[in-house]
Amino acid sequence: MTSFPSRRRLLVTGAGAALGLGTAAATASPAAASTEARRTGGVEETRTLDELYLTALAEGGKLVIYAGGDVSTQADGLRAGFKSRFPGIDLTVVVDYSKYHDVRVDNQVATDTLVPDVWIAEYRWQRRPLREAVPNVNGRVHQPWRKSVFTLAGKGTWSSAGHLPLGALSDRTTGRTWLWQLEANGGGGMWECGECVDSGFLSLSGPSNIRHGWSHQLEPGAGFTTIPVALALAETGGIDEAFAGLTRYRRAIRRPHPDLQHLPVIFNDYMNCLMGDPTTERLLHRVRRRRRRRVLRHRCRLVRQRERRLVGNHRRLGALHHPLPR
Repeated sequence: MTSFPSRRRLLVTGAGAALGLGTAAATASPAAASTEARRTGGVEETRTLDELYLTALAEGGKLVIYAGGDVSTQADGLRAGFKSRFPGIDLTVVVDYSKYHDVRVDNQVATDTLVPDVWIAEYRWQRRPLREAVPNVNGRVHQPWRKSVFTLAGKGTWSSAGHLPLGALSDRTTGRTWLWQLEANGGGGMWECGECVDSGFLSLSGPSNIRHGWSHQLEPGAGFTTIPVALALAETGGIDEAFAGLTRYRRAIRRPHPDLQHLPVIFNDYMNCLMGDPTTERLLHRVRRRRRRRVLRHRCRLVRQRERRLVGNHRRLGALHHPLPR
């Protein structure tokens, strides 16, 4: 796993707010965050737009927005509307042609020039103690057979509708982590975790009649196999090491296909802002642009790999000439 902080951590530790576009809350110390902040994944912004505007002016009035797009003029309307509503703010909108934002984030980490990012809350993970998510079943007021449970279920026909079909449990003392993935082609799946009187439990299952309106009648002697699931266990290393294990599993189960060797260009006109209204001229223009960017990224990747090999060779040579004391 890379030693760089993840994009999610940058979003948590960054500072600043985008007027009219959303807010990003910053905390100096994660340990100092309130219980409510941990539950919601951040501190709720309660100031009005006008109050945020005055605060931004007092802090220097500079705002940089990185927006995905395909042409340099795509954000002109945003610039004009923002400056009309909030005069005095020095607004810079960078149209990022590449949807691969990690390159920009890695560069900011390497050069120590972090820019606050106010991207919407897609794919932000939340972390909180299990006890805060389920009722406390310890005590004399409960019956001997008792348990508390936290449930997350899919919905509809979209496997990632609302939430990704993923979850994790970590031991805060040892760092031991369980990470799971429901492999359902649709929203028919759910997972549950919680605690009993003296232990905890995790349940991974497919669709149910109560939550999904799904049922399957079995004849005498017949059987049925529910959806498959994947479970990664990391004894050490925490959630990052568990994700590394799940990534290795995903790569191992991919079906062999010539496309995995030749890596052709796969173009999605909706994701590239044509919104289901493509023309040959529009498609060719964007395909050519992305082909050039792909070649550039490939060259940059080769340079990075070469630099890593050189650094690794220097370290091995240094170890030979200057062995570490035991």
